[in-house]
Order: sequence, then structure tokens, then C-alpha cells
Amino acid sequence: MLIKSYLSAVLLVVSFNVSAALLSIDWKTAGDLLITHDSVSGLDWLDLTETDNLSYNDVSSQLGTGGDFEGWRYATAAEAEDLFVQFGLPIAFLLEIPPSEANSTAITNMVTFLGDTLADYPANSVFYGTSGVVEYAASPGTHQRLGAYLWGDPTRATIETSVTECCPAFDTVAETYFGHYLVQSTVVPVPSAVWLFGSGLIGLLGVARRMRV
Repeated sequence: MLIKSYLSAVLLVVSFNVSAALLSIDWKTAGDLLITHDSVSGLDWLDLTETDNLSYNDVSSQLGTGGDFEGWRYATAAEAEDLFVQFGLPIAFLLEIPPSEANSTAITNMVTFLGDTLADYPANSVFYGTSGVVEYAASPGTHQRLGAYLWGDPTRATIETSVTECCPAFDTVAETYFGHYLVQSTVVPVPSAVWLFGSGLIGLLGVARRMRV
């Protein structure tokens, strides 16, 4: 009975950590929480507000050794769309629908993790949202933008997640209302509690085996 209870506790801890697919972690300083770790894909995502008001060329030039974004790379459109799915957002091309259908909570969560890039939208018609550029270009100078945001108009929400949408001259144009989806592969250490439970379980199983012998 003791072993069975211990096993249940271990499974509870492990399942909790598996279900928590997205985790905010620090980037440069303690408590900045500028990285979102996706345990499903194994990718870290940099907060989009760290790359807003930069062009594609600006960001690309800082990806190498010694650059501001050393160790990062541009996310592919497929990787970004998979992240949208993690937030519970649909994959669609310039889908404008009522916020209730767009899952406003999902957009809010996305903003919480990746930053509000639409806060300084010049037309002030967007309430909040996240938008960024990915590593996909149908033609030179037209890297694609993916985003999800709610308009000031309560009946409108927009999801931009299709690579068929081209954006004008993002190679050279810098705007304050979009960032850039940068990712890096990493492994987040398993919480010490899981190791503690696991080592204890192994010990108990060993004791039980000796008792049966």
C-alpha cells in the first residue's frame, strides 16, 4: 500500500509537469521572464518585445557570435503555427472573427508569454496582441508576419497565421508593432522534486523486492 501511494504521488508530479507545456524562464537577468520554454517542441521563444522596432536585417545581423541575439535563430512558420496551437489559437489566413470565436483567453495568454507588440500601434485601433516575423519569404523583402490580436472594436479579432500573407519590405523596415520570432533549442532540467520522488520510489521497490525474496 505504501509503495502504491508513493507511485501515485510520483505520477501526479510527473503528469503535472508534462501538462505544463509552456514555462516562463529568465533570459539575461533574474526575474525578467523573457523566454517561453515549450516542453512539447523543446524550443525556447524570446519575448517579441525584445525585437520590436527592428527590421529583419537588423535582427539577422545580431544572430551571430557576439551579437545581441547570439545563439538564437528565426523560427520557421510551421514552428510558430505549432506554438499558436499550444495557445489554443486556430491556424488561418487573415481570419477576422468575433473575439469569442478567436478565444480571447488564448490571445491574452499569448500576450502574457510573448509580449504585447501592438501596444504602440499607430492607428490605436488594436487593443492588444502579439505579432512577429518568421523565417519565410515568398520573395525578397517579404518575410511573413504571424500574429493574433483583438481590436478596439469588441466585435473584431484577427488571427494571422498563414505563410501566404506577405508583408511589405520587412527586410529593411522596422516597426514598433511587431517583433521577430526567435527560437533556440534547449533542455529545461527536470524539477528536483521529481528526482526526489523517483529516487525514493526506486528505493522502495528495492525493499519490496527483497521482502518477496
